[in-house]
Parts: sequence; structure tokens; C-alpha cells
Amino acid sequence: MKVLLHVSEESKFKVAQANAKNLLKEDNNLEIAIVLNSDAVKVMTNNSLTLINDVKYYVCNNAITTYNINIDNLPEKALITNSGVYKILKLQSEGYYYIKS
Repeated sequence: MKVLLHVSEESKFKVAQANAKNLLKEDNNLEIAIVLNSDAVKVMTNNSLTLINDVKYYVCNNAITTYNINIDNLPEKALITNSGVYKILKLQSEGYYYIKS
């Protein structure tokens, strides 16, 4: 099963992380993607941020540009996607179940 967690608010990122961890406790075979857009992308500049190994993190380049974020300041694990909303549509078309965080 594939799960997509959508985060558009910086304050909701911890909830998405907790949801991902809880989902993996239930089924460690899940494919989990977290898509960050809008001001949620700012959380990725936190140097003390711990990302989950088995989760893919997609970060919206449109929001990166809007918030003047230097991509060199993003974690290595961050996968930049041109448009976060398009990535959400693409993942849903690939069978990911959508959850808004």
C-alpha cells in the first residue's frame, strides 16, 4: 500500500512525521511520501530536523522560490519537485492514498 501525507503548513510537519512513524509501526512495508508545499517547506531548513529513513520527502520548488530558500540548506534526503500540487496529483494517479496533515 502507498500513502501520501500532504503538509502545507509548517506547524503541521510534526503531525505528519508522527503519522508516518505510526503507519510504519502498523505495516513496515508501506510506501510513504510526504509532500511539502506552501510555508511547510520552511521546516526543511531546520538543521536539527530528523527525517525518517523509509519515507520520501518531496519539497515544492515553487515554495522554495517564494520563501527565498537556498536549496543547499535543504537536507540531502529532500527531493525537489517543480510543483507540490502537481506531485500530489501524480502520486495519487500512481495509487497513493491521500492524507492531509
